[in-house]
Amino acid sequence: MTGSRLEEYAAYYLERLDDDESAWFALIEAPVAIVPLLAAAFRGEKDPWRRAQILSAIHQYRSPEILSILEEALDDRAPLVWEEATDGLVSVGSEEALFLVEHASLPPVDDEGTRAEYRAYLEEAMDQIVQALAARDEA
Repeated sequence: MTGSRLEEYAAYYLERLDDDESAWFALIEAPVAIVPLLAAAFRGEKDPWRRAQILSAIHQYRSPEILSILEEALDDRAPLVWEEATDGLVSVGSEEALFLVEHASLPPVDDEGTRAEYRAYLEEAMDQIVQALAARDEA
C-alpha cells in the first residue's frame, strides 16, 4: 500500500472507530507503516475513549517502534489511556518496555485514588514484563 493510500485507509477506519467494530480490526491488520499515522491521530484526538482505542490498535503491532507513543501515553490524564499504554508495554515485553514502566512519572492528576491506581498498574506491568523476560531467558 502506498503512502497516500495508507493515509486514506487510516483516515477512513479511524473515522469509523466509534460505530464500526470492524474498523479497529482493519487498523491492526494494516501494514506496520500505519503506526506513525495512528500515533499522529492519537496525539490529535481529544476524546479519551478514542485515544485508548487508537492506542490499543497501535500496541497490537508489538514492535520497538511503538515504544515512544506508549511512553507518551503513560503521561495521559485519562485512566483509559494510561491503562492501555501499560497493557501495550506488557505486550511488547522487552527490556526497553520495562525501563519505561520503571521510570514512568505519575500522570498530571490531582486525585490520590487515581494516582494509587496508576501506581498499581505500573507495578503489575513491571511484574508481568519481568516474568515474560525470565521465561524467555529460560527458553
